[in-house]
Amino acid sequence: MNRALRAASGALAASVPALSHIDPARILFVFNPHMASRARVFPLAFDATGTRVSRDGRRRRPLVRFRGCRVRYVIEYGPSFLAASPGRRLRTLVHEMLHISPFFNGTLSRSMRHAVRGRGQFEMLVRAAVDRCAAAGGEAAFRYLDLGPKFVVMEWRRPFSLADGGVRTEKDLRRVKRSDAGIPR
Repeated sequence: MNRALRAASGALAASVPALSHIDPARILFVFNPHMASRARVFPLAFDATGTRVSRDGRRRRPLVRFRGCRVRYVIEYGPSFLAASPGRRLRTLVHEMLHISPFFNGTLSRSMRHAVRGRGQFEMLVRAAVDRCAAAGGEAAFRYLDLGPKFVVMEWRRPFSLADGGVRTEKDLRRVKRSDAGIPR
């Protein structure tokens, strides 16, 4: 599933100008079986400093590496993401990607927050990006998100928290085989 989400992210970044700054190789997609929402993005740098260390130096964001590459963002997705249609998964992925800073520095975009844009305007941006992707021949993004009856997800071995200033790598992940039989529709 991580590969499928990376591939879909790459297709989106290639076909939607508002997402062209995104490097899918530096995003880690992790399944969280306890999540109530469809997905959420975790920035791995502080807004004030653009680094893992807070302005006052007292807090650290985790350093996440996956296959030797430093990760800038973690996108967690839950059971309701898997239960959604491929089109809904794509809209959710676009939604989370729009929150990513245009500098792709591990922070969130200040102009793409719900408090700034409002839910209605933000969802209009999501729809426009999905339409642009489809118009630019981005059907591949839809295809990547069409899950088969069985697939593999990656889960954290212990809960992930931005307050955990340590190092996380692929050793902290486990691959779990899933089937769509256990996903509510």
